Amino acid sequence: MFKYLLFLTSFSLLSQQITFKGVSLPNFSEKGQLESVVNCQRAERIGNIVEMEKVEIDVFDDQKTKLRTEKCVFQQYKKKLSGKEKVFLNNSQIDLEGQGFDYDLVKKELTIENDVTIYLNPPKGEQK
Repeated sequence: MFKYLLFLTSFSLLSQQITFKGVSLPNFSEKGQLESVVNCQRAERIGNIVEMEKVEIDVFDDQKTKLRTEKCVFQQYKKKLSGKEKVFLNNSQIDLEGQGFDYDLVKKELTIENDVTIYLNPPKGEQK
């Protein structure tokens, strides 16, 4: 929790360019439940955006969804991530990859721009 508060305080108080390493950014619902956590190895705030590298997003849903990309931009006030790099999503039902994406943390909507490949994962017991 302290890491999250330090992260938010630093982002809101400083207007100059600043770099963070090992960042975790939790996202809560309006009811206060943890919905997802954005983790990255490096984040650099430039104005109102945060450029992130080596990003993993854990979405806490029934499928335990994980989204990964090498680089993306976080728009803090819109709670949106976007990137031009390859993106990978996997959970218990599908594995998906593509090029370029937009992810809305509030609406939980993922849009992939190009070269989408989807692999369906059958439920356990039905695999051959």
